[in-house]
Formats: sequence, C-alpha cells, structure tokens
Amino acid sequence: MRSCEVDVPPGIAYLRLDHKLLPLPPKLLRRIAVLGDTGCRLRITDNGTHEVQDCNDAKAWPYANLAVRIAQARPGLVIHPGDYHYRESACPSGRVGCEGTPFGYRASIRGGTMVTGARQPRGLRSR
Repeated sequence: MRSCEVDVPPGIAYLRLDHKLLPLPPKLLRRIAVLGDTGCRLRITDNGTHEVQDCNDAKAWPYANLAVRIAQARPGLVIHPGDYHYRESACPSGRVGCEGTPFGYRASIRGGTMVTGARQPRGLRSR
C-alpha cells in the first residue's frame, strides 16, 4: 500500500494520482465518519485453537452494514485509522460462514478486506 500527502492550493478542481482522478473533500465538512477495528478474524493459534468469525455472514461480521449506513449518511470525510486485517489463516475446512474468504499478508488481501467487505448486503440500499 502507498500513502502520500500533498498540500492542495485553493481553486484546484481535481487531483490525479497514477492517472486516476481523486475526489476532493468539500470546502466545509459538515459530517465526518470515524470507524476502526473492522477486520474479520480468521486465525489458528499456535496451540491449534481456531479464532474464527463467519466473514460471509452480515450478522457475525457487520462491517458491510456499517459501511452502507455510513454511505447513507453521506459524510464529507471518512476516517479509518486502521486495525482491519485479521485474516491470518485460512477458513477451517467445512466452515460455511467463512468459506472462500481470502487470507494472508499480501497487500491485495489487506486492501480487499476494506473494499469487498463493504459490499452492499442484502436488504440494505445505499442512496
């Protein structure tokens, strides 16, 4: 993952990073959403104990519901200070609730947790 910081002079209409347009925050922030510690736990401890959440179940891991509700509130800025990667081990064989869930330490897994985890769950609609 890459992060950067840049001062944006007044009057700038857009920013571009690696040929991608980035949205600018509004001039006046009326709503800010802050959330953290949103990871889904997939871990097998050293003694073989499973610490597993059903990452595919919106009740067991409510991150997608939270993401939709935050989007519905239309904040001008969303801050996520981290603590979202807990998928250290594969889902145990036969555990349907986390079957097919990505795991490991690759950057694609860490970023994917934030994006795919926030997919719109059934029964909720964003505006």
